[in-house]
Amino acid sequence: MRKSKSVLIGFVLAVFSCLSIVAVAPPKAASAGPYLWDDRKDIGVVPLRGAPTSAANKPTWVVEGTAFSMYCFTDHQNYTGNYTSRRWFWGQALGRTGKIGYVHSSHVKAQVAVPRC
Repeated sequence: MRKSKSVLIGFVLAVFSCLSIVAVAPPKAASAGPYLWDDRKDIGVVPLRGAPTSAANKPTWVVEGTAFSMYCFTDHQNYTGNYTSRRWFWGQALGRTGKIGYVHSSHVKAQVAVPRC
C-alpha cells in the first residue's frame, strides 16, 4: 500500500511539474512587421499588382504570411478584399519573390504609418 501511494504521489508531482513548464512557456513571437494575408481560408495567396486597381493588370500571386515592406499609400480604386476601401499600399513582398507592387490595404496585416505616394 505504501509503495502505491509513493508511486501515485510521484506521478502527481511529475504531472504538476510538466504543467508548470507549459504554463510559463513564452508566447509566440509577434510579427516583426507588415505581412500579407487573406481572411478567406481557401485562397492562400494575395494579389500584388502593377497599379492600384484590379481591372488594368494581371496580378502576381504572393503566399499569405509573406513579409511586406510598405513604402507609401494611395487612395484609388474601391476594392473588396478582406474589407472594402480605396486604400492601396506600394511596397515589396520580401522573401523569395522580392516583387514590388500595389497590395490592397485589406491584405496587409500589422500596418505601419507610411507617407502618401
